[in-house]
Amino acid sequence: MSFTFANGSEYRQTLTKDKYMQLFLKDNGLRESCYECSFRGNSRKSDITLADFWGVENLEKEFFDDKGTSLVIVQTEKGKRLVDSIKNSCCIKETDFSQAVKFNPAYFESKKRPKKRNVFFKNLERTEINELYRKFGKDSFFMKTKRFAARCLWHIRNIKNKKEAR
Repeated sequence: MSFTFANGSEYRQTLTKDKYMQLFLKDNGLRESCYECSFRGNSRKSDITLADFWGVENLEKEFFDDKGTSLVIVQTEKGKRLVDSIKNSCCIKETDFSQAVKFNPAYFESKKRPKKRNVFFKNLERTEINELYRKFGKDSFFMKTKRFAARCLWHIRNIKNKKEAR
């Protein structure tokens, strides 16, 4: 992650080390409406839905660049015309809907409200980022172990898939 500010100074940090991002990923800083989202599921009121394409590396490997890929879900004929009107100026690949939302649980479910969210907001304005991170951002030993196991399985599957492709 990299930001350049108006005064020319820069902020650079990997997402796994950025304390602000880690706090965000814990869902403490979400809007209250995110915990009871009325726009989840298939009954959308929009022509298109824009989302982060989580899991793109499992479906469309050529679109995975570790910087983020957008998922555009077309809901209506008007939405289809809109996407068609811009398709020559960007990289678009049609993907099976059920596969595209497979790694995007927020499409169907609201985020669970963290137990410590109110305490997080009470501390937000008056607590330094390192202290906030220590209190609300660090993973438990269980979560670290679970994430490590998931990464190992992902690597094993990739090795297996590469061998099968030969």
